[in-house]
Amino acid sequence: MKSIDIYNSFKDSNFDSIVIVKEGIFYKTFNVDAKIMWYLFDYLLKDNIISFGNNSYDKVIYKLKKSNISFVIVNKNEKLLEINNNINNYKTYENLSNISFGKKEEEEKLIKKIKMILERKDCFLEINNFLDKLN
Repeated sequence: MKSIDIYNSFKDSNFDSIVIVKEGIFYKTFNVDAKIMWYLFDYLLKDNIISFGNNSYDKVIYKLKKSNISFVIVNKNEKLLEINNNINNYKTYENLSNISFGKKEEEEKLIKKIKMILERKDCFLEINNFLDKLN
């Protein structure tokens, strides 16, 4: 069974918790949970997946608890750890991560456009003047 399948099978019953799948010495999460983890820990988010190793486990658990985010750590067959907070900030962090991720995507689009324009060396003065007007 693939990690994403394990994630999805547990996510259905843990929709307001971060679901983290343990694979050997690594942990993975997907989709919106991956975005929340990206937001909290600045982990690399690629194809809606983040992963981290055993070395980061204690830091992750501590911060999720401190942030009052419910979470569950699972493997193929069972829940290894489940923390349900009375004050669950999952939805709050879901919203914050979506806003932050949207800004990051817009920033990346702008940077890509600027790099393309900068390849045309005749635009430097025009870009500089435009930026001065924004300041």
